[in-house]
Amino acid sequence: MTLASENTHSVWIIDDDPSIRWVLERALTNAKFSVTLFETASSALSRYKRILPSERPQLILTDIRMPGISGFELLKQIKNVDSKQPIIIMTAYSDLDTTLQGYQQGAFEYLPKPFDIDKAIELVTRGCESHRRNEVSDVTVAPDNDIIGDSTSIKNLFRQMAKITKISSHCLIMGEQGTGKTLVANTIHFANVKKDVALITINISSTTLSSDINEVLKQQPNATVLLKNIDTLPTPVQSYLTQTLTDYKQNKLASTLRIIATTSVNLFDLVQLGRFNQSLYHQLNEINLILPPLRNRRDDIPALINHYLNRFGVELNEVAKPIAVDAIAFLEQYEWPGNINQLKNICRSLSIASEASISLQALPAELFQTQPVAQASSRDKNLSEWEYQLGLWSMRALAAGDPNIMSDAQSKLEKKLLQCALQVTKGRKHEAAKLLGWGRNTLTRKLKELY
Repeated sequence: MTLASENTHSVWIIDDDPSIRWVLERALTNAKFSVTLFETASSALSRYKRILPSERPQLILTDIRMPGISGFELLKQIKNVDSKQPIIIMTAYSDLDTTLQGYQQGAFEYLPKPFDIDKAIELVTRGCESHRRNEVSDVTVAPDNDIIGDSTSIKNLFRQMAKITKISSHCLIMGEQGTGKTLVANTIHFANVKKDVALITINISSTTLSSDINEVLKQQPNATVLLKNIDTLPTPVQSYLTQTLTDYKQNKLASTLRIIATTSVNLFDLVQLGRFNQSLYHQLNEINLILPPLRNRRDDIPALINHYLNRFGVELNEVAKPIAVDAIAFLEQYEWPGNINQLKNICRSLSIASEASISLQALPAELFQTQPVAQASSRDKNLSEWEYQLGLWSMRALAAGDPNIMSDAQSKLEKKLLQCALQVTKGRKHEAAKLLGWGRNTLTRKLKELY
């Protein structure tokens, strides 16, 4: 056993295979780590329990299957001593059950054998950084009800919300799926003058009954009731709720009940189509908030990405992964059909991926598939349709590593224009050349080059 000197980058390696111990010791020593070797988990555990907290290693790298106690048992016992001790488990048995068991018992990371040395050093570095952060301070995960953004539309939303918190009127929140309607509703309630009353959430569906709402109102007549997806409320229940709110108002009890309703469709359109009770719409619509889709607040996208990468880094007890500038630029131009929920889920997936950083090429393949044509209001109104589609094509080509994008784009553009010109002139080359601003010889040469 080689004893480590006192070092902030101390690492313990536990493996009964001497060749593994030798390779890791050499690689980590060259990487400026101070390494301590153990042949058995028992000897490492015995030493760990005897030393002072200040003498503990910054990270432990252990095999699972060894004579005596296993790496899993070592993991369990060390976590009982210090729950924040980062431990990387190694094994040649890289099955799902083994991996899950390691993570469930608190392993920092999992290193399958045979391993790449650079990968092992990268994991050890991340683990040591995690340990250092734990020693500096106990980081509390930011509450999941943060509304992030500095764009004009979000600033306007903040101003509206600030005014709404001073009153207790019914409120209708409209916005596409994933824009944060429930988040806004919760924020309004807990910042309101009625924040001490109960907030009861009812997920409306086509099977919701009048009795479901009646039971809530009977038990909590002073509550704030959040009705999610109000547009799916069955017609008979719409009539019941309309009458209930009317009764509250006539009995001068309106101040004791607050309804916050959310919808992903334009409720006024449903009223016009006769699919939603007009009286109920006007009662719920005392205050109206319309949440902008993410594509209409692109300036907020970098902040949102960093926010969620930092959040998931803290949850994983890791340093947040850095993201490349070109990846951020691509994500700023993406249409985000799933809005903030989609962005959040992608950040979560990227955080648990094996890559140490997030490059353009590391983004999920789904983001580079052809996106539906955006509505005029969802992008720069001065941007023509072909420019928009060209932008999407360019980002996909760049993400794929195309080294010749300029000439490739020019070739495709000329070929398409030539096809269209010949189609319009019914194959008459002289007229097609005129339409394109080319001479006859240029058109003939382009036909040979492009076909």
